[in-house]
Amino acid sequence: MPIDRYRFFTNCCLWVLLASVVGRQRQPPRATIAGQVTYQGKPVAFGDIVFEPIGDKWKGFYCQHKIIDGKYSINENGPIVGKNRIEIHGYRQTNQVVPDISGRRLNEAPAMANGLLPYIPSEYNDQSDMTIDIVAGQNENRDFQLK
Repeated sequence: MPIDRYRFFTNCCLWVLLASVVGRQRQPPRATIAGQVTYQGKPVAFGDIVFEPIGDKWKGFYCQHKIIDGKYSINENGPIVGKNRIEIHGYRQTNQVVPDISGRRLNEAPAMANGLLPYIPSEYNDQSDMTIDIVAGQNENRDFQLK
């Protein structure tokens, strides 16, 4: 019984296409955002800002970015469009030198770096109830003045 090569090829292509569509997870709609962060009237010199979508639809698709000299700007893979919970962390350098193990394998010797001390209260990070509505596209001048 001869094999119909055209039919065989078409079926293979359809299976490959189906597998790629089923295997791909739908990505949430993301936006860009930028703004300034102050604590007690002064720019947060060094820290992190975290956007976590509220609700079950995009749970786990949070966005985290550095705050430097009181400013943050996220252009790619920004926060999810919709309502997000905000966490803001700020750090001050200490005079203590500590091992920096970030981005290192366990068998690599750690570099040394100045220690960091968190100084922004947990009501603005771990226990934060701050929220923001992110719209599609650009979200400019989304500032946070922490007291």
